[in-house]
Amino acid sequence: MRRAPASLLLLALCPLGAPAADAPPGNPERGAALHAAHCTGCHGDEVYTRPDRRIRSFPALVRRVQACNRNIGAGMTPAQVHDVIAYLNRRYYRFERKEAP
Repeated sequence: MRRAPASLLLLALCPLGAPAADAPPGNPERGAALHAAHCTGCHGDEVYTRPDRRIRSFPALVRRVQACNRNIGAGMTPAQVHDVIAYLNRRYYRFERKEAP
């Protein structure tokens, strides 16, 4: 029996579309429109500005946007997810991208 190389196993375990530190930063202007179309139906801006907000790092922001995209079936492409992340980060969070996973 042949085994798959470890590098293929690691690739299979990595989430698709996860922004890395050297990934394109996304377009916040496009992200604003995507956010309005896909996110504001479930919640308003208060989730980003409340004192007990759950997102406290860039990797957490990435995971949350990816999870929302999957959970609501928005069907955004990885590039569109990057755009929404860029918008949210510029508008509300201002995390350093070097924190990316």
